[in-house]
Amino acid sequence: MDCNKTPFYSSHLLRCKRLHRNKSLTLRNKHMIKILSCSLICCFILFFNQQAFGETKLVKAEPKQFHVMIFSPSTQDNKFWRNVISFAQAAADDLHIQLSINYSDIINRKLYLQRVEQALAVPEEQRPDAIIAVSYRKVTKKILSLSHYYNVPVIMVNNSLPEEDSSFIGPPRSRYKTYLGHITPNEQNSGYLLANYLIKQASLSSPEQRVTVAGIGGSREAPESLSRYNGLMMAVSENNSSLTQMVFSNWEGDIAYKQASSLLRRYDPLHIIWCASDLLAINTQKAINEHSRTVITGGIDWTKAGVQAVLDGELSASVGGHFANTGFAVILLHDYLHGKDFADVMPLMLITESKLLTQDNAKQYAKHLLAQDWSSIDFKSYSRVYKPENTSYDFSINYLFSLLEKEQKLPHNKKKQSHYTYTHLSKTTQH
Repeated sequence: MDCNKTPFYSSHLLRCKRLHRNKSLTLRNKHMIKILSCSLICCFILFFNQQAFGETKLVKAEPKQFHVMIFSPSTQDNKFWRNVISFAQAAADDLHIQLSINYSDIINRKLYLQRVEQALAVPEEQRPDAIIAVSYRKVTKKILSLSHYYNVPVIMVNNSLPEEDSSFIGPPRSRYKTYLGHITPNEQNSGYLLANYLIKQASLSSPEQRVTVAGIGGSREAPESLSRYNGLMMAVSENNSSLTQMVFSNWEGDIAYKQASSLLRRYDPLHIIWCASDLLAINTQKAINEHSRTVITGGIDWTKAGVQAVLDGELSASVGGHFANTGFAVILLHDYLHGKDFADVMPLMLITESKLLTQDNAKQYAKHLLAQDWSSIDFKSYSRVYKPENTSYDFSINYLFSLLEKEQKLPHNKKKQSHYTYTHLSKTTQH
């Protein structure tokens, strides 16, 4: 007889099934009790915290921190670029950007290209998320090629594209997809503004004479130097003046002093020595004083020394505002890396306008230009990440100074911490 089919076995099996089901229910109930107990404890803790410390609020997390590297075209002691970096750093601090500055003791275009290549030819996790660079003749194409090859976005600032390369390179995001945009001042207009003002002032002093002008430029190869020179020529032609001679100083103040001394000995009458930078103008004024000549001069850049010289009446004028362009590039890269592409609301080739500083308006701007402390600016007000209601970017000098006039975000005795690093290529490591 099959014992599996006996009444005893069937009854025993039924009791075993019931017992197993009861044990499963008991374990499940115990598990549910534990869950309910934990939930009640959490609710109690939350309730206690709300009673003790106030209502719990959700805090919006800061956006991810990205790393941006600026390749300075100058040494660390260059006064104009010191202000450029100071402004860019203030923007980076506000926008939670890790900023690093790549400097060198020696400045030339080949070494500049080498610095870019060294910074990008590293393991991917060590590369910056984006870079900011300036344009140089004969190397700009290679910089954009490196950006494309290593897939690191770049915004070019201050110098326009070299004329001989512009047709090949084309607009941003065409040939080179990582070439995101270009911010450059209207350098020709800067040179024109300065020259036109100086000529008008000289005409007031010598209304019966044709105004004679000499010029001291920067580099023969730098696009901004040549564009400023073109602005000078426009003003000379427009005002029926005479350009006696144009020399180039390679942006060196000592060379400008010697050149100005030679020009003063060579030409009489000479009403104006136009200079392509504040540094050149200050050294030119030194030569003018030593020769006891009544010649006026002015420069471009809004350096501390240049602004102070305008206030003191040493220089007739200084044109500037383009120090902010690199900081504006930091803002655009921040928004782009966080998914707010600036191409949606502005042209990819942005030309900024400079402003003429004279004794008539110098006091209005001098306080901030001499302090060069940009920490009171709310740079998040520019950003479409923090201000999604913004439909454009206002990078005008007037708007910038309107922000400076607003109440500072921090007490005067507290300074925002700057978090940036220097990458320095010294003379001993360039070979």
